[in-house]
Amino acid sequence: MPKTKLNVLVCDDELPIRMLFSLLLEDAGFQVQVANDGRDALQEMDKEPRRIFDVIVTDSKMPFLDGIGLVKALRKSGYEGKIIVVSGYLDKESNESYEQLEVDRIISKQDGVRNLGEILRGFFLA
Repeated sequence: MPKTKLNVLVCDDELPIRMLFSLLLEDAGFQVQVANDGRDALQEMDKEPRRIFDVIVTDSKMPFLDGIGLVKALRKSGYEGKIIVVSGYLDKESNESYEQLEVDRIISKQDGVRNLGEILRGFFLA
């Protein structure tokens, strides 16, 4: 991994998932910020415009602004970092939408718990 810690924004409406992903990623050497939903994630990014998130890890189904809405807003704003969608369930339509929006990876929450740190390291060590 690079010498400086990579910045990751974890966006999930479930507090236990946010806490778990945050702890797993911090233990793996990442600097982590959390957001409750897509709207909160965009507000976090606006609050600290100089802080660039290298990766955004987002749930798909959330109140106020879901994962698809968040990814659309990120792409529209010119965000060029990595985006990983982690969800308990995605239907075919959602998968196709994420593919069209060119997310970097779509994984299940179970795989996220097991492999999220490795997946993120793989992006930056490849």
